Amino acid sequence: MQGLGADVNEVWYAMAMGFFNSTEYLGFGKSDAAFVDDLYRTFLNREPEAVGRDFWLAQIGQGLTREVVLVSFMFSEEFRQFTASIFGDTAVRRSWMR
Repeated sequence: MQGLGADVNEVWYAMAMGFFNSTEYLGFGKSDAAFVDDLYRTFLNREPEAVGRDFWLAQIGQGLTREVVLVSFMFSEEFRQFTASIFGDTAVRRSWMR
């Protein structure tokens, strides 16, 4: 992917949108808390800390959609750092801006 000029994280974004919006995942009928826990495990490779979990649950309780929460995790600095620790700098589409 990087050789083609794509950001490796774009693959994760597409997979996550497909998975979390799939009939199978939605069929589990997970609570908001379980959904947030899944996001922490998926994007940050860890269990949520109480403060962070409570923050996201409050956001959902105030009307923030699950899709927006999902996108917030996908584009978080912590996720970027996590993938960079595995793949290095994945932002390779800079050459077109020159």
